[in-house]
Amino acid sequence: MLEELEPNLWEATLERSVDYGHTFSPSLELRAKPLLLHGEAVAVDMAFTIAIALRRNLLTEVDAKRVLNLLIKIGLPIEHKDLTTDLAANALLDSVKHRDGLQRVPLTHGIGNVVFANDITKNELANAINYIKEFINPTKRLYQGKKRYVTAIQR
Repeated sequence: MLEELEPNLWEATLERSVDYGHTFSPSLELRAKPLLLHGEAVAVDMAFTIAIALRRNLLTEVDAKRVLNLLIKIGLPIEHKDLTTDLAANALLDSVKHRDGLQRVPLTHGIGNVVFANDITKNELANAINYIKEFINPTKRLYQGKKRYVTAIQR
């Protein structure tokens, strides 16, 4: 991470892998009821972008399930009722403002690699939400393990 950030002190390069999980999470974190911790919102964002990457054939279904199951196994949420298509679309517009007019959404390209998307559509956002909902639906058996989510710490 430091290798990427250190030479970019003045943020001349806005395509940064460290932004992974930080496109949709800021808007979700502000609007989520019940409250989400920052790391929980980032986990939801990561799962959401995994679904987008999967639909773009940037990673295999096996790898996508591996990531989602890992998030579940360690007790992080992969979805939230307040992450709607409209919230995601507005979050994407907000990120464009901070990323010099482009989406620059980091998407997983296989495990351990990233590509940046500048053309994510509202339809893709809706499809990603649906994929995650199906993934956690126990009757679909798309995920392995228990549906466990940590709850926000009492503030």
